[in-house]
Amino acid sequence: LWNITSNDPETPTNSIELLIRVRSIPLLDFTTSPAQVSTNGSGLVAISNTIYDIDKEACELEVLYSTNAGATWSTAIIYSANASMGDVSITNDTTPQVTAIITTNASAVPATNYVTATWATTNGSAPILLSTNTIVRTRLWDGFFWSIAATSQPFMVDNEAPTMPSSFSVTSHIVSTWSTQDVIYTRWIGSSDGSGGGLIGYQIALTNANPSSFNVYTTCTETQAVLTSWSNGTNWWLAVRAVDIYGNASPTPSFLGPFMIDADPPSSSNAVMIIVGSAFGNYTLGTVVTSSWAGFFDDASGISGYYYDVVDGKGTTNGTWTTATNAELSGLQINQTSTIYVWARDNLGLIGSSTNASILLLDSGGDFDGDGLSNAQEEITGTAADDIASVFSCFSPDISVTGSVTIFVFNWPSALSRLYNLYTTDSLYETNWSHSVTNIIGTGDIMAHTNIVDTNKPGYFKLTVTMP
Repeated sequence: LWNITSNDPETPTNSIELLIRVRSIPLLDFTTSPAQVSTNGSGLVAISNTIYDIDKEACELEVLYSTNAGATWSTAIIYSANASMGDVSITNDTTPQVTAIITTNASAVPATNYVTATWATTNGSAPILLSTNTIVRTRLWDGFFWSIAATSQPFMVDNEAPTMPSSFSVTSHIVSTWSTQDVIYTRWIGSSDGSGGGLIGYQIALTNANPSSFNVYTTCTETQAVLTSWSNGTNWWLAVRAVDIYGNASPTPSFLGPFMIDADPPSSSNAVMIIVGSAFGNYTLGTVVTSSWAGFFDDASGISGYYYDVVDGKGTTNGTWTTATNAELSGLQINQTSTIYVWARDNLGLIGSSTNASILLLDSGGDFDGDGLSNAQEEITGTAADDIASVFSCFSPDISVTGSVTIFVFNWPSALSRLYNLYTTDSLYETNWSHSVTNIIGTGDIMAHTNIVDTNKPGYFKLTVTMP
């Protein structure tokens, strides 16, 4: 009871009953000294605190920083936060920044909570570039009292990029000049990180994309590198930049290029060779072979020409050189099959594999299949000189008699581009053959001609073929 005296003459003294609750201020401390933890250039600093309140009050956390030994304090922009008990949320537009609500109660018993707030040092109205004596101050608010502030020891915040590497050069290739080497040697003069945390090395890129889009492919600690291109191409670029321990990289990489790589010989995978031969078989008359080819491919420097021979000289210069896509070989062995090879060389001198075709060479005056016609005559008749079953002949005529006339229908297999003549006579003792039909052009199919004769006279017919 509290006795209260007043100037009321009737009741100068009153007794009032009061209930008083004693509250304690919340307690906190750093579990570890704040430190920059990001290594990707994002400038994140981890701030970890132990939080305790014997009154089991829910608390909120305030995080401030100073870069001038505490002369002025600024609100830290919190990137993320988590606690060992319960969930937390972030409100960067007011302070305290870590809220909702840090519990200090576990099953109705006061308990220690561990809260880690991650400070984004590059965010806010005054992002930090480089500070070697940053300090952090944290306080707890339990709704009634502020805790005693915990102030860290000075530490470094480094968001400053190193200087660019200089004298970047390639020792193995010349810009805009073809090279057969897909291994590129490069070097440069090292960078400085000034008062920052120090370099971890250099990031090197070899790209055939837009050189302004720098993609990191390898990291090295030396001021030189050996890189291998992925494929042939005319637009290979090299780039290098320095990187410090916090992931801060030189703002604009140094570029070299374009370099032109052709490390592969021409391909014959789709190449074909065609040998000029008879239309009636895979052979030609004489000892000269004429051939042509297509389908060789070089995806880089291009094809400069071809080698050809009767011996496979793939990958070598052991053949006759030509820049044309056709050639003629003479002096080959008669009555034998010859194989002709051709292979390509690109503009850097790389020589690829070969393709080939084969053909039988026949003597014009010989009779290779023994059917009684010379090889040259079979070329005229349109029959195959290498097939005894292929002979110049006509089928038995279709004969019909009507009254005093006989109708003959002559049928014979024809060859394209040949001229056929049908002659007739009534006596084999005479030489006065007369044309029944003249210069019929062969169709490559069965041809027919109808002839009508007097049944009272003998009739004889003769079929000839000539070249047009």
